[in-house]
Amino acid sequence: AKLIGDVIDASLAMVAKSAAYILIIGRKYGQMPECPKRNPENLSITELEYREAVRLKRPVLLFLMGDKHPRIESEIELDPDKRAKLAAFRELAKKSAPGSAVNRVYGTFESLDQFKDIIGAPLSEMQRQLEPRPSVDPAASTDATSSDSLSSIPKPPAFY
Repeated sequence: AKLIGDVIDASLAMVAKSAAYILIIGRKYGQMPECPKRNPENLSITELEYREAVRLKRPVLLFLMGDKHPRIESEIELDPDKRAKLAAFRELAKKSAPGSAVNRVYGTFESLDQFKDIIGAPLSEMQRQLEPRPSVDPAASTDATSSDSLSSIPKPPAFY
């Protein structure tokens, strides 16, 4: 197998292969890979992935860590420049489309337990929307859930 170049290539390739994108934004901006050509704005890898998902018109589920979520100091962005980028990214991700005044539907969570509670319904709905439509010929249909690779993944709303 041929190796993918770097973290930017690998991350954007995963987005390209995906049917949907789930974005969870905490309180750290994250790694900002340096590349004048592919990342001239010095964005985090997560923001690059999100922008690629939007460009490819992938459905996006957005979950934001709330201000009251307990966290330790190492989980908080302290760099002022990264804090500004994180705040701008949180606002960008809320928009239904770039430049839109309309916000997408998103969930905010204040704890891991609350996150587990709110993620199930949107995941189930997204799964329903992404499932292939039943074929007209019942003899031609295959049961995708019988695949060994999917059998170990619990059905929503179970947390994986």
